[in-house]
Amino acid sequence: MLELDVLTATSKLVGGSMKSAILTLKGYIDSATASILKDKFITLEKETNLFILDFGGVTYIASAGWGIILSRIKQNRERGGDIVFTNMIKEVHSIYELLDLHRVTKYYPSVEIAAKDLNISLLLEPIREPTVRSSQGKKQESIRKITIEDALRTIVRTFPLSSAAQMKKIIQGPPYGFNKMSAWKVYRILRKLGLNTKEKRLYYAWQYEKRKKKE
Repeated sequence: MLELDVLTATSKLVGGSMKSAILTLKGYIDSATASILKDKFITLEKETNLFILDFGGVTYIASAGWGIILSRIKQNRERGGDIVFTNMIKEVHSIYELLDLHRVTKYYPSVEIAAKDLNISLLLEPIREPTVRSSQGKKQESIRKITIEDALRTIVRTFPLSSAAQMKKIIQGPPYGFNKMSAWKVYRILRKLGLNTKEKRLYYAWQYEKRKKKE
């Protein structure tokens, strides 16, 4: 049996001030691992009460796991938030429907679709430089431009399982604005960066998180 492995648990800005959390899960969620999920929720709930759960790597959820999730839905809704589900494999989604959980919370095919429906930005806030004064003495604010390679690295670290077509949509929008990018161009750059497969992107994201924890 696989132990629950939370690959990512990142907070995203909503509306510029509030935060939401995208929680990506992998493995089994049963009586032996449900406490790990509960502890993760408790930690993140200090920052937010709005969650998108990505079940793409979850192969089984026991009653103990469903119990933890339902209790967190109740508590976060009492605080004005919510928890929605995404990206379930067929077997897990069948149990979700069998338990009538579609009456309890929403399910979306992907994180991107859920975020769009909930009006959650998946993008990082632009990095702003210190203000400078023009010749007229008015304050001006500039935004540091990043290269397309750095933009793709940032996207890969956050969404390593996204396809080139999905990354194209993200990189075309703010704050990146590379609106002339095609999925093929994105793939070519990913290949140049050595990130042209999901396995390579997952490893890169994992290495990045590992380095951050050591800092």
